Formats: sequence, structure tokens, C-alpha cells
Amino acid sequence: MKIKKGMTVDWKAVSDLKAQVGEEVLSDLFTLFVADINSHLDACNAALEKGDLESLAENAHRMKGGAGSLGCHRVKDLAAVLQDEAERHAAAPVLRGMIRSLAGACEAVRIEVAQIIDPPELEATG
Repeated sequence: MKIKKGMTVDWKAVSDLKAQVGEEVLSDLFTLFVADINSHLDACNAALEKGDLESLAENAHRMKGGAGSLGCHRVKDLAAVLQDEAERHAAAPVLRGMIRSLAGACEAVRIEVAQIIDPPELEATG
């Protein structure tokens, strides 16, 4: 599978992972990762508002690991920089801007992944 310029997910890495774990597990991993993105971003924002840079760095670290495991290199790289800057106690406006950039990259991953992984059908409730 050839990687197109501008893609947010390294589909070669994804293809390699799929060969190791199978399509169903890979789909589950992406579904969980995409579902967790918002909670991690919310936790980063909450930590920044509280001035808890250790928690901010920990959440960025978790995002970095998950993104790297799934070939989401842009998210991984931005999360790594956010983690480093939080550990260095960068100014709040700097960190806030970094979180916004990370959120944009996460949204791009969500859009790209949604094109290949169908969300489970929701059961009608009533």
C-alpha cells in the first residue's frame, strides 16, 4: 500500500501491524484509539486549566504511545512535543496552542480512519 502525501496515518505500518494481529484486532485497536482521543484531549485541557503539568505530560505520553503503535506519526510527534514542553513547564498559552494543534491532527486521523473502518451499527432503543 503506497502512502499518499498528506496522509495522517502510515498505512504501510498499519499493513505490517495487520499482518501480525489480523484485521479484526486492528479494527478494534483503531476504534479504541479514536474513541480515546477525545478523553485524552479533554484530560490535557483540564490538566492545563488546573496547572497540573505532570498530568498533562502523562496524557500526552499516552497519546504518543497509542498513536505511534498505530502509525499515526503526526499525532505521535505533536504529543511528544507537548509532553516535552509540559515537562519543561512551558507557558500556558504555548501549551494551549500545542493542544489545539494536536486536536487538529487527531481530527484528521478520525476522518481518515472513518473512511476505512465502519463504526458498529447502533441498536435502536425505544
